Amino acid sequence: MYLRGKMNVPADYEDRLRLCRRRREKARRGASGGQYYATHRECRLAYQKANRARSRIADRQYYASRRMVVFSLYGGACVCCGISDHVVLELDHINNDGSGSRNAHEHYRDALLYQPARYQILCANCNRRKMLLRRRSRRLPWGHYRDIQDPRERRSVQDRKYREGRDYRLRERLYNLYGDRCNKCGCPDSEVLELDHVRNDGGGSRRPSSRATRRAAARSRDPHTFQILCRNCNQRKEKERRARACMGAT
Repeated sequence: MYLRGKMNVPADYEDRLRLCRRRREKARRGASGGQYYATHRECRLAYQKANRARSRIADRQYYASRRMVVFSLYGGACVCCGISDHVVLELDHINNDGSGSRNAHEHYRDALLYQPARYQILCANCNRRKMLLRRRSRRLPWGHYRDIQDPRERRSVQDRKYREGRDYRLRERLYNLYGDRCNKCGCPDSEVLELDHVRNDGGGSRRPSSRATRRAAARSRDPHTFQILCRNCNQRKEKERRARACMGAT
């Protein structure tokens, strides 16, 4: 091994590179024009299409192993309720500085450095409660919009308050139709309850927004199509569905 720039490469790296170049040149001379590259590109795309499901399963297994390492590093249980089911555990930013353009995999990679002052482990229910508490702390009082001088900003605050009240009334209507607690564990906390598709058919006919889905559930009133689950039970159900899909793909 020797250092080439900032990367350690094998000692025979240059020899391998020249050999690959000679092979590509020889294959290019044997084929007519760009036929060699076009043919191999089609073969590569066909291979990727045929093994797309298998590669997706391999990626999920890799990231699942990384998540398990992170969970074991930070205690392996929710710091609020103590639940240790890794299916419902999530990585939480203590200072709420996780928003941005980065995805969850990069956050798990940074958490491997063990930063207990920045990261902690929460279950899905406790993470939802923390998020709602943070939103309520930033929410303005109901009559605060009267003190706003800018008419556009005052109108936007009024519209937001109206939408919040409309969504609250819609959720109350759904709780009256489908029950005010989780159908699996019986959790009565309305902050962590979610609307779930019983047959797992919400992805194929996905609606523009969750509000439209709630309206469709309120119109349907069919307990065999929709049900109420907490976030923990909803994640467990999704994990079981993905496991069955992986078994079918393999």
